[in-house]
Amino acid sequence: MAAGEKLLTITEVAELLGYKKLNPLYMLVHRRQIPFVRLGERILRFRLSDIEAWIESRKHVVESPAPKQPVARRGRPRKAGSSNNAYINSLVEAAKKEAGA
Repeated sequence: MAAGEKLLTITEVAELLGYKKLNPLYMLVHRRQIPFVRLGERILRFRLSDIEAWIESRKHVVESPAPKQPVARRGRPRKAGSSNNAYINSLVEAAKKEAGA
């Protein structure tokens, strides 16, 4: 622990993390999913540097999404006038012409 580093109470950490209630934070402590310091049987404290590192470790890098692939539809087919059916019909007609040629 760095000299002079302040130890935070559970209420202060809850505010820092945006929790309105303490129960979710107590559950993280119980499961040992968040770094904490036990000063006594019922006294918990948290190092600010540990909490900041814990938050940083939980960040997810969002990459640009892959282009969406067409998804096979289930259920009733689309109406005859839809653009998807027109595309399929054009493929069928092209295949018929190629087969007949």
